[in-house]
Amino acid sequence: MMLRFVAYRTSDDIQAGIEYRREQDLKEAQALLGRFSSRLFNCEEDARRAITEALGNLSDSAYEVGWSVSEVESRSYGHRGRPRKDEKPTVRTEYRVDVSLEFDEERAKELSKDRSVRVLVTNLPRANGDAENIRFGATADTVLLTYLGQYHVEHAFRLMKDGMSMKKVYIQKPSRENAMMFVISIATMLTDLADHVLKREGVDTTFSDFVRRSVSLILARDPVSGDEHFMGPSILADEFMDVSEALGIDTDRLMC
Repeated sequence: MMLRFVAYRTSDDIQAGIEYRREQDLKEAQALLGRFSSRLFNCEEDARRAITEALGNLSDSAYEVGWSVSEVESRSYGHRGRPRKDEKPTVRTEYRVDVSLEFDEERAKELSKDRSVRVLVTNLPRANGDAENIRFGATADTVLLTYLGQYHVEHAFRLMKDGMSMKKVYIQKPSRENAMMFVISIATMLTDLADHVLKREGVDTTFSDFVRRSVSLILARDPVSGDEHFMGPSILADEFMDVSEALGIDTDRLMC
């Protein structure tokens, strides 16, 4: 079976990428450039060299960095205590790099386009035009629109990939994969159908969620009287009866 790969991006992906850049790139820039606010240099050349090297490590950032070098004068008497009368301080000139950051949304958008790419894998054959039945050929746009329009199918795939309390299933030979997928597909279809019925009947749960929560619910039989009762949370026992009634299950036959 030939597989086909369709790369795409959505506007939501790009917007999420922009917001990620706004937050993450700011953290990276502050971590790299924040030290300049408290660092002084002996000469202007050293200050310029340091900021240039730092900017070289700040690649693919959505922030525009503005900087300038300013002089900072410090006065010192060269000793502790109060200065002597008429003693003149030594004036020393040092240099500081002042840095400003400005978010460039257009640049963030372009960077997000490069990285916010998803890949859709399909076995629908490639074609320049759509066949009457897309199983015999479809354009990339049709493949994508078909996929995005089938959110129920995507939900089913998540359900199919869910372990549902199972660990490993061993298949005798690779050719049995299709049979296994058929069984999983039928089980998924029935689960989806059960969810639809429960929603229609006003039961506020999904079938899969109920199955997960009901593992602590045990049906016990009295060996003397033959009476049956549930062991476990009473709320789950009541929910079991509601689910069974909504699905049209005869609990007397189920429990006998």
